Amino acid sequence: MAIYMLMRQVSQDRGQVENEYIRVVKTEGNLKALDAISRVFKVSSGNWRGIGKLEKSALLLRDEYVEFDARTKFDIQISEGKDIQQNCQCHRVIIGKIKPDQCPMFLKVCTPAKPVGACMVSNEGTAASGQVLQVANRTLTDNNHNMLVICLYRVTLLC
Repeated sequence: MAIYMLMRQVSQDRGQVENEYIRVVKTEGNLKALDAISRVFKVSSGNWRGIGKLEKSALLLRDEYVEFDARTKFDIQISEGKDIQQNCQCHRVIIGKIKPDQCPMFLKVCTPAKPVGACMVSNEGTAASGQVLQVANRTLTDNNHNMLVICLYRVTLLC
């Protein structure tokens, strides 16, 4: 059903989050689970690979649960990373501001075999996916196939 929903969005030239499970997954979410999460965790700023620091984007254990915090229990020190390389546009790709092939490093300096930014690191990365789709699109367009085949090709690579 998910592939059908994606294809319907592509054919209607729209992109949005859809809930296929509306019979059991409600818009307001699982209220019991949300309550439990809010009792155990507090919202905090977080550093995200390839994006940097985002306010109110992470969950930390509340003080009364500090005994379960692995960073505290094992004295783990995490230094601030330097994820965003010079000229790398992965942070803009990840948040949807540009497409992978709009990054000046895409498939030149930054490739799946030698990734520079976070979005190229794995075959699930945004730019790596973009490379697969770019190759698939070129191949399939030349053969007069439709967009469904491109999506199925990408899904098959992820499985």
